[in-house]
Amino acid sequence: MAKDNSAMDDGDIAEEITLESILAEYKSEAYIDGDKKTPSGILSEKADRIIMELSDSDLSQAEVASSAAAVVSPAAPAVPAERPVRPVAPATPEEGGAEPAPPGTAGEDVPPRREPESGGESPAPDGGDAGDAGEPEDVDVRFFEQYQYSDSYRTPGETEESAPSGDDVPGKRRRAGKRARGSLFGERREDDGDDADPYANDAAPVEPEPREPDLRVAARRFSLGDGDLLLRWMASCLTACVMAALTFSFEAGAHLPFGLENDRQLLTGILMILQLLVMMIGVEILVRGVYSIVQASPGVEFLVVMSNVTALCAGAVTLLRENAQTELPYSAVGAFSVAFTLLGEKLYRRSYAETIKAAASIQEPYIGLTEYRGDLNRVVFRRARGTAEGFYNALMSRDVCESAYRYAAPMLVAFSFVVTFLSAFAHGRSDYLIHALSAPLAAAAAFSGHLAFSAPFSVISKRARRAGAAMTGWMCAADIADIDGLCVTDDDLFPEGTVSISGVKIYEGVPPEKAIRYTAGLISASGSGLTRVFNEMLRREGMTALRVDNFACYDGGISALVHGERVSTGSAAYMKLMGIRIPAEMNLNSAVFTAVEDKLVAMFAMDYVPVNSVQNALLSIPRWGIRLLFAVQDFNITTKMAEQKFNVAFEDVENLPIRNTYDIVRGAGGGRIAAVFTRDGLDVVGELVSGARVLKTTAFFATLISVASAALGVLITVSLCWLGAYHAARAGNLLLFMLSTFAVTLLVSGFAKFKK
Repeated sequence: MAKDNSAMDDGDIAEEITLESILAEYKSEAYIDGDKKTPSGILSEKADRIIMELSDSDLSQAEVASSAAAVVSPAAPAVPAERPVRPVAPATPEEGGAEPAPPGTAGEDVPPRREPESGGESPAPDGGDAGDAGEPEDVDVRFFEQYQYSDSYRTPGETEESAPSGDDVPGKRRRAGKRARGSLFGERREDDGDDADPYANDAAPVEPEPREPDLRVAARRFSLGDGDLLLRWMASCLTACVMAALTFSFEAGAHLPFGLENDRQLLTGILMILQLLVMMIGVEILVRGVYSIVQASPGVEFLVVMSNVTALCAGAVTLLRENAQTELPYSAVGAFSVAFTLLGEKLYRRSYAETIKAAASIQEPYIGLTEYRGDLNRVVFRRARGTAEGFYNALMSRDVCESAYRYAAPMLVAFSFVVTFLSAFAHGRSDYLIHALSAPLAAAAAFSGHLAFSAPFSVISKRARRAGAAMTGWMCAADIADIDGLCVTDDDLFPEGTVSISGVKIYEGVPPEKAIRYTAGLISASGSGLTRVFNEMLRREGMTALRVDNFACYDGGISALVHGERVSTGSAAYMKLMGIRIPAEMNLNSAVFTAVEDKLVAMFAMDYVPVNSVQNALLSIPRWGIRLLFAVQDFNITTKMAEQKFNVAFEDVENLPIRNTYDIVRGAGGGRIAAVFTRDGLDVVGELVSGARVLKTTAFFATLISVASAALGVLITVSLCWLGAYHAARAGNLLLFMLSTFAVTLLVSGFAKFKK
């Protein structure tokens, strides 16, 4: 029998402190903190501190030293027989013991859990016999013995010794038998050989994450010069069009003013001047290209630099050496590469500025997290209350186009140099070397290099912001494409204002205040979507919810101790399972029943109003191949009930076990941020996940076409130069080829605008 703490003297406290209790207490703390191998010195220090703080009396130094030594050494002598030994783990209800009282209630006599009665043996949920156990078999149950103070808990019968350790801890376990499905060019890590959760923000990174700036400051920085960038793009594009017209006219033999059709050197000089003008307009593109060489991470800008520099060199050779070359330089091609890169930069800056601004517009947002759940062996997408910390770094991560060109750019340049030099010296035409080299390098700088990702992201991010979500760019698209399911909670299905109490039945002989406060106390402890409704009822009636102890959650209901009485709340099916008779006229599908000591005391009829936006989301999300995972705490919400309310046939929906639902809803675990929601609702989540799927598809194929067109252009021009067909590799033909492949890339990117 528990002793009254207030009546304990110092000697009794000292007697209650045993070596086993100290070891059990610290082992549980060490397990929660992730410290499985604590040094003996720290164990000794902890033991000393625990004994001194709790005894606060005349324990001698010899007793303290011997106790500490016993904790540190497993071979220490056994405790004296006259000392009362507290067990390491109390007996669970399944073992026939009484549930332990939470902190602050040690002095109360807590009655043992009452077994469900139904006139005999309690039926199990599957129709079998429950046997002699104190709880029905196969009923998922989770105890929250200290839910008021801590988020950590264990399942019934799980002691410190039986608790999982090492790789079995959720969030630290490798994904069994399955590798993380990253994108082709993405920076996703694979789980094989790495114990860290790739979706966790706290997973040990290879390099430290850069410090994030204030989102509002970052948004202003991206917005700077947006209008100026638009004017510069228009000026560069107009200049490039003039250069293209001069090039096409000269190669077609058309009449040009000032006799330019007969003066190739003069026309070359004009083209070079216009090219230099375009390069000055887009000077930051060229600077970044040069800087990428210093950083050893060449990309699109590096190819633009190589295209323009070699074109200028080829033009300079034409001016300095008369009859050294027979074709115009590729100045127009280089000018267009700068112009379209400026266009991609403009779309990039504007979309990123608006996305960051949206993420910074709300103080306490819902955030979307992609997380590997070891208990489910699935990668899930869930929403949780939090901050936008990590959003900026995720948004700034390398997208698919940057990753692709990071590898493609140096290979294209190296291939162009090697083959051009070999062909020039093999055919003895070293005078054509610069012109032959500028052709494949001009083809390598595909016009769509900076637009393959920024164009579809600009469209999809704008649509997502209008819906109420700010996505983390390519990382959001890659992560959501990998998820095994979308967690749907109570508030997702029935937002605030759609659930109400339509009727109350208090049974005779029960004070209404007791029935209402008992029910509201259990509902508040569960944290389900019914909490707001019952809290509102308490406010109207001028009541407050009661503290509950030994809270337990079952499949279909909840229970707890209130003032020493066992209170059960749940659906009609749960009450029948617990052996509590429900009158035939009260057997409602959507109702909250409350029983005290196995006696029915109240019934609350609930009204659930479906919302059209939620219905549309439930219809659209599965069309994208995303499975719905019902993580609901409201025991009235079932798959069948949702089908009837929303008139939706759920073909690929899974009800998560109740033991996992509370972990997910409470936000237990890690996760990598994928989005920030500025508006609540399942329709917003549906817009985000569908947009992310479209973004990954369009950006991937647009990048693939862009890189393939660049490689094909290099291969064609190198082949023509190898064969000596310089006339076929002239600037006009190459410009037409690159414009046509650019149009194909834009067509694929436009898929993001029309696909919904």
